[in-house]
Amino acid sequence: MPHRHPKQKYQLYWHENLQYLAVLLGIWSRVSCLFGILLVDELDQIRIRGFGQFLPERFDGLNQAPGSAAYTDGSKSTLDVFYITAALMVGTAGLPHVIPV
Repeated sequence: MPHRHPKQKYQLYWHENLQYLAVLLGIWSRVSCLFGILLVDELDQIRIRGFGQFLPERFDGLNQAPGSAAYTDGSKSTLDVFYITAALMVGTAGLPHVIPV
């Protein structure tokens, strides 16, 4: 293997990476167009386990205000509220370390 200058190695490295990126983005765009546009009616008929209604109908309800009635009217157990709160606290604990001040 011939000896290459470090700058040449970096240029070759990035050239290969950009080729991989171009191929993967091309595949991604074609697949997403195929599934998202051409097969939309077939995909709408798929039921996802655990949902009692079709997924598009479930998404239609996303524009409603979420509210906090489930957490304040006593319908959620204390243990559920504890775990949800703990998950939010742990999940956001690292944010001060990654957000520049």
